[in-house]
Amino acid sequence: MRFILLVAILFFTNNGLAQSWVPTPIADMPMATTNNAVCEARANGLAFMFSFGGLDSTKVYTGIHQECFRYNVFTNTWNTIDPLPDTLGKIAAAASFVKDKIYIMGGYHVYSNGSELSSSRVHIYNPNMNMYETDGAPIPVPTDDHAQIVWRDSLIFLIGGWSNTANIENVQIYNPSANSWQAATSLPNNNQYKFFGAQASLLGDTIFYYGGAAMGFNFPAFPAMRMGVIDSNNPTIINWLPVEFNNGHPLYRSIGIANPNNELTFLGGSAQTYNYNGQAYAGGLGVEPSDKQVIYNPITQQFRSDTSQSYPMDLRGLAHVSPEVKYICGGMEANQLVSDKAYKLEYMAPLHTADWLKRLDIKFFPNPAKKILNIELDNLVSPIEYRLSNIQGQLILKGKITHVLKQINLEGLSPGKYFLILSDIEHKAATPIILH
Repeated sequence: MRFILLVAILFFTNNGLAQSWVPTPIADMPMATTNNAVCEARANGLAFMFSFGGLDSTKVYTGIHQECFRYNVFTNTWNTIDPLPDTLGKIAAAASFVKDKIYIMGGYHVYSNGSELSSSRVHIYNPNMNMYETDGAPIPVPTDDHAQIVWRDSLIFLIGGWSNTANIENVQIYNPSANSWQAATSLPNNNQYKFFGAQASLLGDTIFYYGGAAMGFNFPAFPAMRMGVIDSNNPTIINWLPVEFNNGHPLYRSIGIANPNNELTFLGGSAQTYNYNGQAYAGGLGVEPSDKQVIYNPITQQFRSDTSQSYPMDLRGLAHVSPEVKYICGGMEANQLVSDKAYKLEYMAPLHTADWLKRLDIKFFPNPAKKILNIELDNLVSPIEYRLSNIQGQLILKGKITHVLKQINLEGLSPGKYFLILSDIEHKAATPIILH
């Protein structure tokens, strides 16, 4: 089985530093689950990650469940909370935290005869009271596998998705304060914009959503970015911009993260579309997680991809704890293995880190290495801590680089890929190390 690394890392290249995310494994979930709605919440002065519903390791319709869990960021512990207050289990929903409550919206049920029903339910969870409140006003057009974003901690946008029989162009806005819905400017009514299983992020007032499955034979996955600018005075008005295609890197059920440097990273997912059991719509064989992540720079309008590691597929959200820290849980790993793993994702390269590395003028050799990794560092002012981790994020070695110690002894380690993370009081960055 391939190992699945749940975040991107930083790379030192000839063109400088590619900034992204680095993982730390956290406590396993109480059960393996996938296609679960995930979001963050703050309650009683603490930060949490929540998981609502999903599919268990059986990957059959009876394994679609209502189980829900809460992860305490500070104590690294999970506990089970009340199940979703619905009549059946639910997958492909989405969850959002607005002000002080969580809103779990949409999704779909699967029945014994194979039929599916999109949900119009809006479950409201109060994390301060650890209880569900009365459902919110139902979604006007039921939807699942939709993109969901929060605008200015006040409105929740449900963008497109699947409704019972087809993809929809509807953009529906929920106002939690008023418990009411409004229709926003619809997506252009064509297969370049309408989708299910795409992922959205918001930068300022601009919606970016990538990938997903279009209508058509076997629901083809699209390598396309769609963008819409929300009118700041009237958020029901959205100016949908022309599609930008990224040649060759479709993603289905991935996650989107807005980086502190205002780039967008779309992690995980698969290059093929599939039914809830992980079997491809085209041919029925098992789908594997993609070996690519897609990174988009809105300023240059350029895409790039990274193939250094794989990520889980079948993801429906993540917990945004801060601009530099996110959390993720569940999903499907290689061979459609439903996962109970969870990870903390840290953005390791603040804007000033590139200058720090340039001042250090640091080099590692040989790389690939055998027994000793040498470090050439002419401008060292104070000791730098290092941590060497494997591709699961587990700590292997740690120490300090000083004027005296500029070597790391790798003898006895198994051949393969490792990550060397450097840090001082203000900076943190990482680079891959290969052992022969």
